[in-house]
Amino acid sequence: MKYPLTMMLALAALSACQNETPPPQAKAEQAASTESGADLAAGKTLAEKCVECHGSDGASGKKGVPFLAGQNARYLTGALHTYVNGTRKHDAMKAAAQTLNERDIVNIAAYYAQLTTPWKGAAPPPAAKVRSFDKTTVAAGQSSSRHCDSCHGADGNSTRAGVPSLAGLQPEYFTKALNAYLTGERTDPIMSVFKESLDKQEIKTMAAYYASQQRGKTRFLSKGNSEAGKSKAGACGGCHGAGGNSINPAMPSLAGQNGPYLEIVLLAYRGGQRKDSMMQAAMSNLQPKDLRDLAAYFANQEPHAPGANAAALSDKFDPVGDGARLALNCAGCHGDKGNSTTPGVPSLSRLHSDYLTTAIKAYRDSGRNNATMKNFVLNLSDSDIVKLALYYATQEPAGKSSRFKGDATAGEKLAGTCNGCHGDKGNSAVAATPTLAGQDPVYLVAAIKHYAGGTRAHADMQNAVKDLKDQDLNNITAYFAIQTPVKPGIRLPEAPEALAEKCDRCHGENGHSTEPVKPRLSGQVEAYLGQALRSYKNGARDNTMMHAMSDVLSDMEIDALAAYYARKP
Repeated sequence: MKYPLTMMLALAALSACQNETPPPQAKAEQAASTESGADLAAGKTLAEKCVECHGSDGASGKKGVPFLAGQNARYLTGALHTYVNGTRKHDAMKAAAQTLNERDIVNIAAYYAQLTTPWKGAAPPPAAKVRSFDKTTVAAGQSSSRHCDSCHGADGNSTRAGVPSLAGLQPEYFTKALNAYLTGERTDPIMSVFKESLDKQEIKTMAAYYASQQRGKTRFLSKGNSEAGKSKAGACGGCHGAGGNSINPAMPSLAGQNGPYLEIVLLAYRGGQRKDSMMQAAMSNLQPKDLRDLAAYFANQEPHAPGANAAALSDKFDPVGDGARLALNCAGCHGDKGNSTTPGVPSLSRLHSDYLTTAIKAYRDSGRNNATMKNFVLNLSDSDIVKLALYYATQEPAGKSSRFKGDATAGEKLAGTCNGCHGDKGNSAVAATPTLAGQDPVYLVAAIKHYAGGTRAHADMQNAVKDLKDQDLNNITAYFAIQTPVKPGIRLPEAPEALAEKCDRCHGENGHSTEPVKPRLSGQVEAYLGQALRSYKNGARDNTMMHAMSDVLSDMEIDALAAYYARKP
């Protein structure tokens, strides 16, 4: 990135904060600078070249560019010199700084130091993730949906018992469901009428329109027992979200849905009239009364805002707790706390967080080919994935699997070659290699066959397993299934308050530096603070102490620390 002259004043690894008026010592430093011969008028003229990035007041420039107003003059001067001598690497800043003579540097530093503009560099606090939709698309969808109003309601809130509300449905799910009616995969005499009248573009706009509408709590309730339904709804939360508010674009929200409609649909899945292997499996052991109770429970739940993340993360730094909320979306398949009870589905508890992070990103970014997994992780950010991985890595295993077919004793002899990568008894000591101890044997057999057949690409694994026979696989996986997974050695992220105690030793209490050569941090631009810390961590900025302090920080800790100081008054 290239910045004009002003970025030379962007200076600090961690620039500083300013209250409404400078503290007494800052005033003294500014006065001393002026008395020593600084020309504020000349500095102001030079600073006109900096306005584009830093603003005319030194605290209202481009996004991510640091505030300079009120920063100590000696610090600003020293920072400019580091760009001149190359201690700080930034081509544009170096070129700009080298056009200044010593007097120019003193003058421009003194000018910015005497400004009293307050700093308010914090980004807006995180809120529930609410999807937005193009207004033109929504308007077109509203027009196309008018022929649906008589059954589904003018805003998608159903006005008939047994007819679903469409308001607040995820557009991905809406599109898939509507197409199922149009192709005959789902049968309904009324819905089939629209087969010839709707094109792809109309379906797309209708999906956006209904997704943008707020679903109200339905007045059509099921005759079932809502409280009884609550006790049975735990397994549903894994796909449909806590309280039926889905955070998965491929799964419909059930909260506030038409109760009689939910009864009809659940019975259809149980009876096989609706085809979906996951839903049919979930319904197979439930009786009609159970389904009525579930319908009553979800119909009674409060719907969240359309597209909102029902697992909205807290405003406190709690990565493992955030991961637990995100994991509600995974529990339907991977079990409570990542302990799978479904043959063929892997357990996630005690897998190293680095390995899990890499694996989840591979599903999200199509590095691993699994349509179901991709649907579930598609909308997760990098930070979400790390939190999810940390949560599972810290969970206790529920117990050893008994679903193996092979001979564990025979498997122990064969497993010797696996231990070289996956560790003694399948407990990996390498973050990038998964632990196999305690893993579901059905899943392990399937995974090994994928490597042997080349559908999972990994040269070392393909060579290691290509000659194994089915009985060998059963024996090896039986051996690993009965081993106890060891808790991985991971470092949990530190809270920003704890990290700031170390930073405050140099940068002053709450980031209000009283040392002329140390920048103040509180109120500084959040994005800039994070960028500066990363520059010290990766060596782009050369400072031995700052490198040592930042080298151990994860991206999550850097972001949290930057937000912490930026929010200080």
